[in-house]
Amino acid sequence: MSRSLQCHCLSVLKPQPLLPALTSISVRGVTAPLSAANPMEETNPPVRGGLCRSVPVTPIVLIVLLSCCLVLQSVTLFLRLTCATTNDSGSGGAGTAGPCPRHWILMHNKCYFFSEVTKSRQESESNCTSMGSILAQVQKGKESLQRLIRITEQQFWVGIKHTGSHHSTGIWKGHWADGSEETVTGGIGTCAKMGSTLNQESCYTPLRWICERHAP
Repeated sequence: MSRSLQCHCLSVLKPQPLLPALTSISVRGVTAPLSAANPMEETNPPVRGGLCRSVPVTPIVLIVLLSCCLVLQSVTLFLRLTCATTNDSGSGGAGTAGPCPRHWILMHNKCYFFSEVTKSRQESESNCTSMGSILAQVQKGKESLQRLIRITEQQFWVGIKHTGSHHSTGIWKGHWADGSEETVTGGIGTCAKMGSTLNQESCYTPLRWICERHAP
């Protein structure tokens, strides 16, 4: 068979497309090109701008939210304490608020008075005595009272009394009204004050104070 006859046969046997590929479409004289993409392929619909996209919550966001909650709780407790304390005169006031006198707060089945003025340690103790109370006993175990003192970020005279041993031993030891002893290492002075912790302080330093009395 000649070469020309072979080429003619191959061209006849070669499969032809059923329909020519459409590259454009004409409607009423207007010709529009067709996309080269496969018409059977699905395209993702555009995301509408009004739809909200979910944003993953990161640990940093959780930490910030938790910190805000703690700050709000601390502020709430501080405001309650401020409302419960007396005015600048330092007196206990008259009348009652629940089982405790006015301007006193109930905690540990005791009534507590937080002053807003400052006095020396001796003057503070005398003020408590005039109201039928003593300087607050804030020994170990009264965690709620200690936490409340820390929230105020103030320093108070409390009822621990120096045993007088630090001059000879170099260690400041004091005792509470119930006889329990406690060692105070920070600060300098013969008396002790309560802030975030117990610290030594000069007995003549003007500080706020806390009084304590039994609830009726």
